[in-house]
Amino acid sequence: MVGIGPAVTRTQAVTPVRPVDAASLLIVRHGSDGAEVLMGRRPQNARFAPGVFVFPGGKIEREDFSVGSVGELEKSIIDKVAVAGSRRKAQGFAKAAVREAYEETGLLLVEPGEVGDVGNPSWLAIKRQGLAPALKHMDYVGRAITYAGSPVRFHARFFLVNAEHVSGEVRGNGELEDIEWHPIGQALALPIFDVTEFILSELGRQLRTYSPRKPVLSYRNGAVRVYYQ
Repeated sequence: MVGIGPAVTRTQAVTPVRPVDAASLLIVRHGSDGAEVLMGRRPQNARFAPGVFVFPGGKIEREDFSVGSVGELEKSIIDKVAVAGSRRKAQGFAKAAVREAYEETGLLLVEPGEVGDVGNPSWLAIKRQGLAPALKHMDYVGRAITYAGSPVRFHARFFLVNAEHVSGEVRGNGELEDIEWHPIGQALALPIFDVTEFILSELGRQLRTYSPRKPVLSYRNGAVRVYYQ
């Protein structure tokens, strides 16, 4: 699971650590109060940020890059994921988001296909069903890099999919609790990281008005910096 947000105060002197690549999947459906997004709460006994609501997601694993898929990401997405134009790397991030969503929520973004030779338990479970991640249904919201003073840093990419393309029943594996659908406006009132708040706001904006430009959030000299690409 990815927890993205400052974990220390801005005045602490900390040697910056290299951000770890990570990916999250925003699963969205249409509800009675408008668009709803699936989120879960970090356990209260978690060592880091207990009780904070997040999107399903986590660190990239090496095997994510070699897993077969159904369809590919659009080139416009690849150009914005900060992988120097590498289709393989961008799609590896997207596949990691699919895997993490499956592990943490039980929902699968898959279609009949072949994942290839895999060893990860989640990819093995998907392979046994004759399925593979369906990247062709994925869109992209933006990316964020954790504050440089945080002892744990992530460079996270936030992917998007309509719930009509996922299957399975919502269930947790212990990494997330209270996994529920939240209207975007109400989700903003939950205990969330600053980056989660920003991505939720961006999600609402992008669902209202399509724009090919996607945001990048980072920190410079302790201050938030946002630009669009």
